[in-house]
Amino acid sequence: MAELAVQVKNYWQANQQTAPARMMISAAAGAILSGFHAGFMYDWARDGKCGSDLKDWALRADRSTFIAVSVGVGGATGALIGALPPNISGPIMSGVGLFGAGMAILDASHNGLTPCNVTAFIMGIAGGIGGNTSVPPQK
Repeated sequence: MAELAVQVKNYWQANQQTAPARMMISAAAGAILSGFHAGFMYDWARDGKCGSDLKDWALRADRSTFIAVSVGVGGATGALIGALPPNISGPIMSGVGLFGAGMAILDASHNGLTPCNVTAFIMGIAGGIGGNTSVPPQK
């Protein structure tokens, strides 16, 4: 863990001009994507297009609160990932994305293909690919 802290410190010292911008761009992207997905997912779930569990949840939940929380979590996650050096954030992003894709497959096995698990799968694969492409080549 101490080595990770040293890598992050060295990255920020060496990239003082670009690291804050990368963090802000990642935070904005995470917030925007999470907010859009949350809005669609809530509406689909409420209409019964994502399985009975999500429909029951959506009928009890408040749409604006769900979207606001999703924007906050997406923005915070994006900022955290963006604050890390690419050789660390890339593999983390890939892992989180592929985990999300796996959870979407699990949901599809229980509920069949739905708009919720299809978009979650696409976003997970995009995160996995994006994380992989953000890692600089080894010298």
